[in-house]
Amino acid sequence: MSCFLFFSCYKKTEEKFKPIATIKISFEDNTFFTGFRMPDESLPRNYISKINNEIPYGGGLYFKIPDSLINKDIKILIKSKLRTNERFTYGHLFAITLNTADQQLFWSQIDLDPFIKNKNTWNAFSDSTLIPSAINNRTGTEIRVFGFNASKKCFMEYDDLEVNFLVNCNNQ
Repeated sequence: MSCFLFFSCYKKTEEKFKPIATIKISFEDNTFFTGFRMPDESLPRNYISKINNEIPYGGGLYFKIPDSLINKDIKILIKSKLRTNERFTYGHLFAITLNTADQQLFWSQIDLDPFIKNKNTWNAFSDSTLIPSAINNRTGTEIRVFGFNASKKCFMEYDDLEVNFLVNCNNQ
């Protein structure tokens, strides 16, 4: 009688990301690239960004990708406070795009509905998306992050936008 034992070891490579930049926008000044800031006194500061059926694009930012990060995975972690007048907004999202001067190369979106626990109150939001190295392969590109109302229904307000840019250490 023979006995054979076969086994193998598989170690999943953990992706490690290191921070390269953090941009914070409170909408108290003009450091954002698009959208409108609106007065609101429910938070410690007085201005927020709002998207609705008349204002489809909210406040956001540009981030020029340094040449040293070309051909690397870039993770974009977004944090913010959200408020809406409906429990389900059906189409309010944060958009993340990769653009050259004349072309959009990548579009990713994060649906904000799962983060709305209570309507008419401020809800915490935190989520991320990845721009893969295969797409991040041109010099002179920039990442854009902004609120977008695809549904044209109800409103979504957000404030204290924080965007963290991280690079994958495994594909250096």
